[in-house]
Amino acid sequence: ISGRNLTVSGQYIWKSSHGYLPGNLFGEMYFFSFLTICYALLLAYYGLKMSIHRDEMIPIQKWMLVTIGIGLLEVFFKAGDLWVWNVDGDRFWFSLYTGVVVGVCKRAISRCLVVMLCLGWGVTCDDLGDKLKKIITLGVAYAGTSAARDVMTVLAITENEVLSTEEETELLDVVAILTFVTAFIDVVFYWWIFDALSGTMNYLEGMNQSRKLKRYLRLRLILLLSVLFA
Repeated sequence: ISGRNLTVSGQYIWKSSHGYLPGNLFGEMYFFSFLTICYALLLAYYGLKMSIHRDEMIPIQKWMLVTIGIGLLEVFFKAGDLWVWNVDGDRFWFSLYTGVVVGVCKRAISRCLVVMLCLGWGVTCDDLGDKLKKIITLGVAYAGTSAARDVMTVLAITENEVLSTEEETELLDVVAILTFVTAFIDVVFYWWIFDALSGTMNYLEGMNQSRKLKRYLRLRLILLLSVLFA
Protein backbone atom coordinates (compact mmCIF):
# COMPACT_ATOMS: atom_id res chain seq x y z
CA ILE A 1 0.00 0.00 0.00
CA SER A 2 1.84 3.06 -1.21
CA GLY A 3 2.12 5.99 1.19
CA ARG A 4 0.52 4.28 4.22
CA ASN A 5 1.96 2.66 7.35
CA LEU A 6 1.47 -1.07 7.66
CA THR A 7 1.56 -3.01 10.93
CA VAL A 8 1.87 -6.80 10.95
CA SER A 9 1.47 -8.87 14.14
CA GLY A 10 2.10 -12.54 14.85
CA GLN A 11 4.98 -14.99 14.81
CA TYR A 12 7.39 -15.38 11.95
CA ILE A 13 10.20 -17.81 11.19
CA TRP A 14 13.11 -17.18 8.84
CA LYS A 15 14.28 -20.23 6.95
CA SER A 16 16.76 -20.38 4.11
CA SER A 17 16.60 -22.89 1.29
CA HIS A 18 19.24 -24.95 3.14
CA GLY A 19 17.37 -25.19 6.47
CA TYR A 20 16.99 -23.44 9.82
CA LEU A 21 20.69 -23.29 10.69
CA PRO A 22 22.14 -19.73 10.78
CA GLY A 23 24.37 -18.99 7.83
CA ASN A 24 27.50 -18.46 9.95
CA LEU A 25 27.12 -21.98 11.39
CA PHE A 26 26.20 -23.81 8.20
CA GLY A 27 29.81 -24.53 7.26
CA GLU A 28 30.49 -25.91 10.76
CA MET A 29 27.92 -28.66 10.26
CA TYR A 30 29.86 -30.03 7.26
CA PHE A 31 33.17 -29.41 9.02
CA PHE A 32 32.19 -31.49 12.07
CA SER A 33 30.73 -34.16 9.78
CA PHE A 34 34.07 -34.32 7.95
CA LEU A 35 35.93 -34.53 11.27
CA THR A 36 33.65 -37.38 12.36
CA ILE A 37 34.73 -39.39 9.31
CA CYS A 38 38.40 -38.53 9.92
CA TYR A 39 38.22 -39.56 13.59
CA ALA A 40 36.47 -42.81 12.67
CA LEU A 41 39.19 -43.67 10.14
CA LEU A 42 41.94 -42.72 12.60
CA LEU A 43 40.34 -44.82 15.35
CA ALA A 44 40.05 -47.83 13.04
CA TYR A 45 43.63 -47.44 11.76
CA TYR A 46 45.17 -46.96 15.22
CA GLY A 47 43.13 -49.82 16.69
CA LEU A 48 44.20 -52.12 13.85
CA LYS A 49 47.88 -51.22 14.34
CA MET A 50 47.59 -51.85 18.08
CA SER A 51 45.99 -55.24 17.40
CA ILE A 52 48.78 -56.20 14.98
CA HIS A 53 51.56 -55.08 17.36
CA ARG A 54 49.85 -56.07 20.61
CA ASP A 55 53.04 -57.70 21.93
CA GLU A 56 54.98 -54.42 21.74
CA MET A 57 52.11 -52.26 23.06
CA ILE A 58 52.75 -49.92 26.01
CA PRO A 59 50.03 -48.70 28.44
CA ILE A 60 49.95 -45.11 27.20
CA GLN A 61 48.90 -46.29 23.74
CA LYS A 62 45.64 -47.64 25.19
CA TRP A 63 44.87 -44.21 26.60
CA MET A 64 45.67 -42.65 23.25
CA LEU A 65 43.13 -44.97 21.63
CA VAL A 66 40.56 -43.97 24.27
CA THR A 67 41.27 -40.28 23.60
CA ILE A 68 40.72 -40.75 19.87
CA GLY A 69 37.42 -42.48 20.64
CA ILE A 70 36.35 -39.59 22.88
CA GLY A 71 37.28 -37.15 20.11
CA LEU A 72 35.06 -39.13 17.74
CA LEU A 73 32.13 -38.83 20.16
CA GLU A 74 32.72 -35.10 20.54
CA VAL A 75 32.56 -34.24 16.84
CA PHE A 76 29.71 -36.74 16.29
CA PHE A 77 27.49 -35.06 18.89
CA LYS A 78 28.40 -31.56 17.66
CA ALA A 79 27.59 -32.50 14.07
CA GLY A 80 24.34 -34.13 15.24
CA ASP A 81 23.29 -31.03 17.15
CA LEU A 82 23.81 -28.77 14.14
CA TRP A 83 22.10 -31.24 11.79
CA VAL A 84 18.98 -31.50 13.98
CA TRP A 85 18.93 -27.71 14.37
CA ASN A 86 19.10 -27.32 10.60
CA VAL A 87 16.30 -29.83 9.94
CA ASP A 88 13.87 -29.12 12.82
CA GLY A 89 14.74 -25.55 13.77
CA ASP A 90 15.31 -26.52 17.44
CA ARG A 91 18.48 -27.35 19.33
CA PHE A 92 19.06 -30.97 20.32
CA TRP A 93 20.02 -30.18 23.92
CA PHE A 94 21.30 -33.65 24.81
CA SER A 95 23.64 -33.64 21.83
CA LEU A 96 24.72 -30.04 22.46
CA TYR A 97 25.74 -30.45 26.10
CA THR A 98 27.09 -33.98 25.61
CA GLY A 99 29.38 -32.64 22.88
CA VAL A 100 30.59 -29.88 25.20
CA VAL A 101 31.27 -32.19 28.17
CA VAL A 102 32.89 -34.92 26.04
CA GLY A 103 35.11 -32.29 24.41
CA VAL A 104 36.26 -31.11 27.84
CA CYS A 105 37.09 -34.70 28.83
CA LYS A 106 39.11 -35.13 25.64
CA ARG A 107 41.15 -31.99 26.32
CA ALA A 108 41.77 -32.94 29.95
CA ILE A 109 42.89 -36.50 29.13
CA SER A 110 45.06 -35.21 26.26
CA ARG A 111 46.91 -32.85 28.59
CA CYS A 112 47.46 -35.61 31.15
CA LEU A 113 48.76 -37.98 28.48
CA VAL A 114 51.24 -35.42 27.15
CA VAL A 115 52.61 -34.91 30.69
CA MET A 116 52.91 -38.69 31.15
CA LEU A 117 54.66 -39.07 27.82
CA CYS A 118 57.09 -36.26 28.59
CA LEU A 119 57.85 -37.86 31.95
CA GLY A 120 58.93 -40.93 29.98
CA TRP A 121 56.07 -43.27 30.91
CA GLY A 122 56.47 -46.39 28.78
CA VAL A 123 59.75 -45.09 27.33
CA THR A 124 62.20 -44.58 30.20
CA CYS A 125 60.04 -45.79 33.12
CA ASP A 126 57.18 -48.21 33.72
CA ASP A 127 55.68 -46.43 36.74
CA LEU A 128 55.14 -42.75 37.49
CA GLY A 129 54.73 -43.26 41.23
CA ASP A 130 53.23 -40.34 43.18
CA LYS A 131 53.37 -38.13 40.08
CA LEU A 132 50.39 -40.01 38.64
CA LYS A 133 48.11 -38.76 41.45
CA LYS A 134 49.26 -35.19 40.86
CA ILE A 135 48.60 -35.50 37.12
CA ILE A 136 45.10 -36.89 37.72
CA THR A 137 44.33 -34.14 40.25
CA LEU A 138 45.43 -31.43 37.83
CA GLY A 139 43.44 -33.05 35.01
CA VAL A 140 40.27 -33.24 37.12
CA ALA A 141 40.71 -29.59 38.12
CA TYR A 142 41.05 -28.60 34.47
CA ALA A 143 38.04 -30.70 33.44
CA GLY A 144 35.85 -29.22 36.18
CA THR A 145 36.65 -25.56 35.53
CA SER A 146 36.64 -25.94 31.76
CA ALA A 147 33.30 -27.81 31.74
CA ALA A 148 31.67 -25.19 33.98
CA ARG A 149 33.00 -22.40 31.77
CA ASP A 150 31.83 -23.99 28.51
CA VAL A 151 28.38 -24.94 29.83
CA MET A 152 27.81 -21.44 31.23
CA THR A 153 28.94 -19.91 27.94
CA VAL A 154 26.42 -22.04 26.05
CA LEU A 155 23.69 -21.07 28.52
CA ALA A 156 24.46 -17.37 28.13
CA ILE A 157 24.15 -17.68 24.34
CA THR A 158 21.21 -20.07 24.00
CA GLU A 159 19.10 -18.72 26.87
CA ASN A 160 19.60 -15.01 26.20
CA GLU A 161 15.86 -14.55 25.66
CA VAL A 162 15.04 -16.14 29.03
CA LEU A 163 17.78 -14.65 31.19
CA SER A 164 17.48 -11.10 32.47
CA THR A 165 20.25 -8.60 31.78
CA GLU A 166 21.54 -8.90 35.36
CA GLU A 167 21.54 -12.70 35.25
CA GLU A 168 23.36 -12.72 31.93
CA THR A 169 25.96 -10.25 33.23
CA GLU A 170 26.55 -12.33 36.38
CA LEU A 171 26.86 -15.48 34.26
CA LEU A 172 29.42 -13.87 31.96
CA ASP A 173 31.38 -12.59 35.00
CA VAL A 174 31.62 -16.16 36.32
CA VAL A 175 32.69 -17.31 32.84
CA ALA A 176 35.47 -14.69 32.83
CA ILE A 177 36.74 -15.93 36.23
CA LEU A 178 36.63 -19.57 35.12
CA THR A 179 38.47 -18.64 31.91
CA PHE A 180 41.26 -17.13 34.00
CA VAL A 181 41.43 -20.23 36.23
CA THR A 182 41.46 -22.54 33.20
CA ALA A 183 44.25 -20.49 31.60
CA PHE A 184 46.28 -20.72 34.83
CA ILE A 185 45.90 -24.53 34.90
CA ASP A 186 46.96 -24.61 31.23
CA VAL A 187 50.11 -22.66 32.13
CA VAL A 188 50.86 -25.19 34.88
CA PHE A 189 50.38 -28.03 32.38
CA TYR A 190 52.73 -26.45 29.84
CA TRP A 191 55.35 -25.66 32.47
CA TRP A 192 55.25 -29.26 33.72
CA ILE A 193 55.32 -30.62 30.17
CA PHE A 194 58.47 -28.72 29.13
CA ASP A 195 60.20 -29.36 32.46
CA ALA A 196 59.52 -33.11 32.20
CA LEU A 197 60.47 -33.11 28.53
CA SER A 198 63.82 -31.52 29.31
CA GLY A 199 64.59 -34.12 31.99
CA THR A 200 63.64 -37.06 29.76
CA MET A 201 65.68 -35.74 26.83
CA ASN A 202 68.74 -35.31 29.07
CA TYR A 203 68.31 -38.90 30.25
CA LEU A 204 68.03 -40.23 26.70
CA GLU A 205 71.06 -38.21 25.62
CA GLY A 206 73.06 -39.57 28.54
CA MET A 207 72.02 -43.13 27.67
CA ASN A 208 72.91 -42.49 24.00
CA GLN A 209 69.43 -43.50 22.79
CA SER A 210 69.47 -41.37 19.66
CA ARG A 211 66.29 -42.72 18.00
CA LYS A 212 64.09 -42.04 21.03
CA LEU A 213 65.78 -38.67 21.52
CA LYS A 214 64.99 -37.71 17.93
CA ARG A 215 61.29 -38.44 18.52
CA TYR A 216 61.26 -36.34 21.66
CA LEU A 217 62.91 -33.50 19.74
CA ARG A 218 60.04 -33.66 17.23
CA LEU A 219 57.55 -33.68 20.10
CA ARG A 220 59.18 -30.58 21.58
CA LEU A 221 58.92 -28.80 18.23
CA ILE A 222 55.22 -29.66 17.97
CA LEU A 223 54.59 -28.43 21.51
CA LEU A 224 56.46 -25.18 20.86
CA LEU A 225 54.33 -24.61 17.75
CA SER A 226 51.18 -25.31 19.77
CA VAL A 227 52.22 -22.62 22.25
CA LEU A 228 52.96 -20.20 19.40
CA PHE A 229 49.55 -20.65 17.76
CA ALA A 230 47.49 -21.13 20.94
